Amino acid sequence: MPLDLCAVMVSDQSILERIASGEREAFAELVQRYQQPLFGFLGRMGMTQAQAEDLAQETFLRAWSHLNKFDPARAQFSTWLHTIARNLAFTLLASRQEHAGLPDDALADIACEHPSPMQQLQAKQERELLQHALRSLPLTDRSALALAYVQGISLTDVARIEGVSLAAIKTRLHRARQALRSTLEKTRRRTAMNDDLDTLLGQDLLRSPTDFTYRVMQGIKPLPMPFEQSQPRYTRQPEHALHKIAVRIGMIGAGLLGLSQVVSFVFGVWLASSAL
Repeated sequence: MPLDLCAVMVSDQSILERIASGEREAFAELVQRYQQPLFGFLGRMGMTQAQAEDLAQETFLRAWSHLNKFDPARAQFSTWLHTIARNLAFTLLASRQEHAGLPDDALADIACEHPSPMQQLQAKQERELLQHALRSLPLTDRSALALAYVQGISLTDVARIEGVSLAAIKTRLHRARQALRSTLEKTRRRTAMNDDLDTLLGQDLLRSPTDFTYRVMQGIKPLPMPFEQSQPRYTRQPEHALHKIAVRIGMIGAGLLGLSQVVSFVFGVWLASSAL
């Protein structure tokens, strides 16, 4: 079922407002809402389960620590979150050179590794095969393809995340799909995956762990400004100023009281001397 973007945006904003008011636990709702779309994206980036878990957790921690930089007028929260994930994924995958091509015989071995008529095993084989094929794509094409199948993110959003024009994104997607089909056809067999690539890419190749939200919430630090719930300086300064004024009035009062006592003493001495 398609996401109701208006409802999600309002809901995301209301959660962010609760966080701003000091409700730290509200961030868990954002984690629960976007963790599976994030794992789906990272799976299409060709990551392993372990890699995706580490990177997804780091993505949410980065988002938390930079909440004061998020501008809802410029992008949806989901777009901003996937931008963080995309940049982290590029850093990881580029450093490990995982976008290198895969030998044809290796693809064939993967396809025939566990021959079985069972539907569950066949689906598992197809996911593994697709991930290996995705790793053969250039990172820029792979990223565009992975983002295009995130529910709720439009092609315009993909272009914004990738920093290119909408026309360039459409070109990348066409090129990536063609390359995937060509790679998959080298497995020496035709499967349903080749006939309906969009359906297969729309599935989540990786799943988020059941305790993922707990892991993220254990790692977050105190709220960043301006979300930090400390008393504003402008409410403390008047109290401080009034305190100073009260102290000064007290000092002046004490001084005046001392002066009056001195005057009374001098006047009394004068009267006594006059009587003599």
